[in-house]
This record gives sequence, structure tokens and C-alpha cells, in this order.
Amino acid sequence: MADKTKGKNYLDEMFPSMIEEFDPEGIGYDYETAKKYGIKPNDTGHYPSRIPETGLLLKGREHPTWDKTVEEEEKLGYKIIKRGNRYFSVKKEESGR
Repeated sequence: MADKTKGKNYLDEMFPSMIEEFDPEGIGYDYETAKKYGIKPNDTGHYPSRIPETGLLLKGREHPTWDKTVEEEEKLGYKIIKRGNRYFSVKKEESGR
């Protein structure tokens, strides 16, 4: 059992967006928004990193596979930008940079 005096327990660390509001700067995944858009895991259990229709990224910036998302988006010709408090993946020519 986790010692509450030493910070978050294992479940809080691994599944923060299932327990509390999603933090775009945190380690979690925005399951609530994914569900609203009908996004489901693939055959291996992996959830997509973004909503195709909007470009909204569903992983927090400290998510363990954030770097893989950035790398893959770059390969596909996308750039990650911040709008408000959320991150989006947009075509490089749409980002204005």
C-alpha cells in the first residue's frame, strides 16, 4: 500500500486523468475527451495521441510517450503548438511558423 505522506500513490501516478481533471502539462491521458470523440484503443490497447478532426493532443506533456508523439507528428508534417492551455498538432503551414 502506498504511503500517502510521500506523495501520490501508484494509481494516481499512472491514471491521473481517470481520477482528477486532465492536466495538459502532466503525465496523464485525456480519457474523458477521447470518449466524447469515440476514440478507442487499437488492438494492442494503445490510444491515439490526438483527435484527428481537431488536432487536440490527448496526452499530457509529461506523458511517458510524449516524445514519440512529437517525433511521429513531425514525420507526418505536423507541428505541436499550444493554444490556451492545451496542445494541438497542426500542419506546419497552418501553424504560421
